[in-house]
Amino acid sequence: MHTSFLVLIILALVIVASIITSIVTYLILAGRNKRIRLAEQYRQIGITDGYLSIQEEIEKNIKSEHIKFTTVSPVKAPDFADEEHTEQESDPKDIWVIVRGKDSNTSEKIFEYWHFIYQDSRWICKERKKKAG
Repeated sequence: MHTSFLVLIILALVIVASIITSIVTYLILAGRNKRIRLAEQYRQIGITDGYLSIQEEIEKNIKSEHIKFTTVSPVKAPDFADEEHTEQESDPKDIWVIVRGKDSNTSEKIFEYWHFIYQDSRWICKERKKKAG
């Protein structure tokens, strides 16, 4: 009787450890997949380097404003096919992103357009516009 009780305890510990391992694995893969999707969004509009600094800038700014952001999506980069730019200049030098979130204090939904420019080897937010309406 005493031995079967120990077996049940060991079995319960193994099941709990398995569940914890599954949850940790899911969280790690979910974060990785999110970074992959984000990288693909930026790549589609021509930005292959430095996009994480855009994310960091957004996180830094909204954290100080008590905003919990839910998504950030790049939406536009300029077309450099005009005669002002050379063919060698293929990386966009400015980009607009949509930032969605929620104000922690009022629970108001946040929907803003942020304009970033590439200056001095880093992305800098130059302008923020709230969605009209």
